[in-house]
Amino acid sequence: MARPTLTADDYVRGPDGPPSPLISVEIRIAADAQPDALSRIAGALSLANKAPWGVSLLTVADEQLLIEAVLCDISAAISDLIRRKLLQLTCVIDVEMQSFTAAAGNDSRTPPQNMPHA
Repeated sequence: MARPTLTADDYVRGPDGPPSPLISVEIRIAADAQPDALSRIAGALSLANKAPWGVSLLTVADEQLLIEAVLCDISAAISDLIRRKLLQLTCVIDVEMQSFTAAAGNDSRTPPQNMPHA
């Protein structure tokens, strides 16, 4: 018996087959201040196949960066995949991911108030 082949669509669908719901997420990444840290993190964020709504980079210590990014309207399965890929990077210390939903008078494409947009 042949095993089923996994495709990119399997990441969009949940493990049971129905489409994963679209969410918007704010990601906070603590990383070592390595010269290529931002490009490595951007590579993991590109798995969403969408440009981030906003990205900010702060130096919080001599050897540490805090990177915040907002991705809008991505599937929940893709957001989890991005979180796992970020944690695999050697420069990443910690990843916090928080989803946000539309509030009254606010659509899902509006980032949190404290996040700058691109």
